[in-house]
Amino acid sequence: MEMGDQGTYTVFTLGEDGIGGTPGMPQAGVPPHWSTVLAVDDCDAAVVTASQSGGTAIMEPFDTPIGRMAVISDPTGAMFQLIAMNEQPS
Repeated sequence: MEMGDQGTYTVFTLGEDGIGGTPGMPQAGVPPHWSTVLAVDDCDAAVVTASQSGGTAIMEPFDTPIGRMAVISDPTGAMFQLIAMNEQPS
């Protein structure tokens, strides 16, 4: 899937369900890395819940071609992403 100026994003599927994905190489200066992305029904609401539970929004919710995402840090500093997936074409 093309993501405009963000390159290509490959979605991994199990049957017809999207269960994971990977972008192309990271931007200059960012080393290759893994990141956990958790699917949620409502990204904005999940960020509020995470913040109320001691987490910090590193990147507030933003729209991408695949869904609305945010980057969260838990109280120990571990980072993960949230995504509310858009409807994907069949």
